[in-house]
Amino acid sequence: MKISPDVQTFSILVDAYSKSGKLDDAKYIIQMMNERGEYPNIVTYNTLMQAYCSQGQMDGALAVLNTIKSKKIMPISYTYNILLDAYCRELKLDIAMDLYRKMAFDGLSRTVITHNILLHGLCLLGKSMEALTFFYKIQDQGHMLNILTYRTMLTGLCKNQYVDKALSLFYLISDNCLFPDRDTYNIIIRGCLSNKKYDEACKLVDKMVDFGFLADAITSPLLKYLLISGEQDPNLLAMHQKFLHSVEEAMPAKHKVTPVDINSEAKAGGETSKELKLGIAMDIYRNMASDGLSPTVVTHNILLHGLCRLGKPMEELSFFIRFKIKAMSQIWFGTLLGGLCKNNYVNKALSFFQAMECNGLIPESDTYNIIIRGCLRSKKYDEACKLVHKMVDCSFSSDASTTSLLQHLLSSKGHDPTLLALYQKCLH
Repeated sequence: MKISPDVQTFSILVDAYSKSGKLDDAKYIIQMMNERGEYPNIVTYNTLMQAYCSQGQMDGALAVLNTIKSKKIMPISYTYNILLDAYCRELKLDIAMDLYRKMAFDGLSRTVITHNILLHGLCLLGKSMEALTFFYKIQDQGHMLNILTYRTMLTGLCKNQYVDKALSLFYLISDNCLFPDRDTYNIIIRGCLSNKKYDEACKLVDKMVDFGFLADAITSPLLKYLLISGEQDPNLLAMHQKFLHSVEEAMPAKHKVTPVDINSEAKAGGETSKELKLGIAMDIYRNMASDGLSPTVVTHNILLHGLCRLGKPMEELSFFIRFKIKAMSQIWFGTLLGGLCKNNYVNKALSFFQAMECNGLIPESDTYNIIIRGCLRSKKYDEACKLVHKMVDCSFSSDASTTSLLQHLLSSKGHDPTLLALYQKCLH
């Protein structure tokens, strides 16, 4: 039986040749398609256009766009986004803006991806204030923005010394029903540190750590550098104590940070916790206070993890309750919930899960999956069902462990209707 290749088969070949940089071969396949009556579609042409852009052959990419239009094929937003991204990377913003206007003429919607590309291009050229004007324009027009839009703007503004503008924009994020993530916090904190706005940076660090985020491998070395270079502002030491965590040392070994590295003792506690020597770890923890050091959320996470590994999540829990719940992170709650569920303290775990929500910490996908698995193993199917509904409503989904556990329970329980409903909801 003779099988003839169809458009999809040919398009796969075009994609393979294009990604290999063999543009002549890709064009030959398209020519062959036309000769056989298997006419290329928009996906085929987008693939070829992307290949031209990747090689910096913008004339060839524009020729593909003209071919699309001449063959009465309707371009899609992605078609223009390919070109916009390439021209922005080439710093040819005038051409990019012309294409942006042509999108409207062609009746295509300018998506959040389109706008993020242009904002990034403006910031790359150092035109942060033009980018900010464009940002407010698209916002006023009702276009959707996402957290990447804000990150792009904050990066551009901070890089070009408009930190006050960046701070104003940062505090408007929640107005769009968005929440700053770890990267967003690190960007704005670095901007404040680089411009000696240490008071503002310290406030942001407090908020960041309260939400369970830590400094990344760029922010942490920057903070160390400022301390090493002789900056005497007390806010720097406060920030250092607040969220210093284990990152690869960016400074040469001969440089010694004048303030004591508070995580050096916490790290020692962590290593002994891994060896299940909790008594020694707790002694080190108490010595931190006598040395005038403030244990951080990282310190508490290390110790709690050690307690849970020993199967003693309740034994020392009262010790940690002295600390304000709101100072605990997502990781802290995840560790605690996992330890409680593993040791059959599911009711306690549910209470702490509720306390987490009451204190302004929004549970993440991992946290939901931990508590749901605990309920399932303890046969609290009604409670698990409520949590699954909340999880799905928050746009989270069950992970592989939760799904596997549900499948196992279904096979052993003879398709319990509550479990079946749970499983169907998780698959939704």
